[in-house]
Amino acid sequence: MKKEYNFSHLSEVDIKHNFLLDWQDSKNKVFVFKNNGIEVDSSNALSNFYESFFSKIGRFLNLAEDALSTSCREHQRTGQVWMEIRNDDSVKNAYRHSTNAQPLHTDGSYIPGFAQSILACLSNVGVGGETIFIDPSDLIKDLEVANPEFLSALFEHDVLHERSGDTRTEKILYWVDNILKTNFNFYCVSPKNSKEVIELSNKFLNYLIAIEKKENPNVLPMPVKLSPGDAVIWKDDEVLHGRHAFTATKNSERNILKCAFKLHD
Repeated sequence: MKKEYNFSHLSEVDIKHNFLLDWQDSKNKVFVFKNNGIEVDSSNALSNFYESFFSKIGRFLNLAEDALSTSCREHQRTGQVWMEIRNDDSVKNAYRHSTNAQPLHTDGSYIPGFAQSILACLSNVGVGGETIFIDPSDLIKDLEVANPEFLSALFEHDVLHERSGDTRTEKILYWVDNILKTNFNFYCVSPKNSKEVIELSNKFLNYLIAIEKKENPNVLPMPVKLSPGDAVIWKDDEVLHGRHAFTATKNSERNILKCAFKLHD
């Protein structure tokens, strides 16, 4: 499911070539870029490096959000490319600024036509804090045995997600051209959904929390621990991702820049 590239071993040209080839393989979902050779003493240096690298093969989307400016989730869109995912104990009720585990989800749950996300690491010194991924095909294998009725419901029911003025209706699991897709973020599930759908969403959230906590031996999350200079991009609608909890003695010990990105067709 994961491919990895190292800027210390290959040129940018070769890495782009390999990445684009690997992206075409449906088995590959998560792509990690190792780069301890760039200066990461500022967010500008980090974002400039990856903007230069990725801009030749796609375009960045202005979908950044800022939980520091307002607690209202409907008005956090900034119009910028990059946003901060960093621990800050002055910010309450925002996963992106906490040290808590983040439930598995998709970023584009409420954005029609959403493409991919990129995380680029400025610092990550605490214990834990791995970004985690699961292939939804592993959920099918587990639920076909453990709870086939629940699995059928995930394929059958449309779920309305909404936030920041965007809405998207999609099933939690669905197929497109023989490729398994997923769309879910519990905290963007609209209260306008039926009681049955909200109950299904709650049940799926609890199922995913058990996976993040490693309480389900049949579905193990794949951890990616980013180091300063590293980045990861993934097929947002083909994996669920989240985060393990981490320790921090001060703010910004885990500081990740995040953006939305679309590869050229």
